[in-house]
Amino acid sequence: MHKTIVIGGVIGAYGAKFLAENNEVALIEEHKNEEQPVHCAGLISKSGFERLNINPDKFILNKIRGAKFFSQNTSFEIRTNETKAYVIDRKRFDNELLNSAIDSGVRFINERATDINAGENWTVRTKSSEFNAKNLILATGANYKLHRMLNLPIPKFLNALQYEIFAECEQDMVELHLTKDFFAWLIPVDGYARVGIAGYGNVRENLDNFITNLRAHRKVGEILMKHAGLIPIYDPKFKTDYKFSDLNLRLVGDAAAQVKATTGGGVVMGCLAARHLADKNYENGWRKDIGNELYLHLMIRKFLNKRYKKFDDMLAFANKHKEIFYSGDMDFASKLFKNLGLEFVRHPLMATDVFKILF
Repeated sequence: MHKTIVIGGVIGAYGAKFLAENNEVALIEEHKNEEQPVHCAGLISKSGFERLNINPDKFILNKIRGAKFFSQNTSFEIRTNETKAYVIDRKRFDNELLNSAIDSGVRFINERATDINAGENWTVRTKSSEFNAKNLILATGANYKLHRMLNLPIPKFLNALQYEIFAECEQDMVELHLTKDFFAWLIPVDGYARVGIAGYGNVRENLDNFITNLRAHRKVGEILMKHAGLIPIYDPKFKTDYKFSDLNLRLVGDAAAQVKATTGGGVVMGCLAARHLADKNYENGWRKDIGNELYLHLMIRKFLNKRYKKFDDMLAFANKHKEIFYSGDMDFASKLFKNLGLEFVRHPLMATDVFKILF
């Protein structure tokens, strides 16, 4: 069996389970489960859990059946009668995937990787131990200290800030408030909400202003907790598979920027990519599986950022052609383009509405 070292959290744990089928795997993660920091809004699609073959019942905090979108002067909503996504307890979710990896034979080392050297083997040092292997996986999330140590490129990223706060809202609808760079969000949990924003500027000031505006229209209480993080931006040219003599290095999840550029969500895509870590050609494997979808998300994000002054027209278009969006998929953007094509066939005059947005 080949020895493999995985450094990182939830995506690493998910991938380690598959690697353990034919490898001797050590998973190095610095945080104890109960101390795991949360940098995620924790909204994962129902279809995403199905794709990952994970039962979410143990960590569901709320069920979501729709979304409301807001521009400066217009709004649009998708409201269904069925659950479309779950708000989850990320600590329980991460713990479940870690335990599943351990049950599959993965050795768990609850320490921080402090140093990496390449010689005859990869040598990874922690405070108290040293580990050697031919194969190294970085699943370190949006923490790029080890990338810098190994002189690896670092993806571009957005700054994100989220508050847990009491806020009046519909308990089964998420809210997305469009901004120039990205959007602000309000995700109902259980008696409180996760309210956050992402962008390139001063996100703290922007989030505080957003909450001030919320208070002008609804009841908003005190901040319970604050979380900050980074959202890497997908780059189709970003290399994720390296070979140094007979040593292998692979990147996965946020460490590889395998994140949806439309929403910043990376759990489902990262886990789908992690299934290919044991492939002979990892780069080709994950790109064939989800590369096109991530690229479509990136194209949508670039379009939105270029046409941010047209957000009112976009939401007016969405209200007029709701069928495009009702059967969409949170993770697979190709479904949206397929629906858009079908709507063109049914309503050729829709081209007038599209022209208004484009020009």
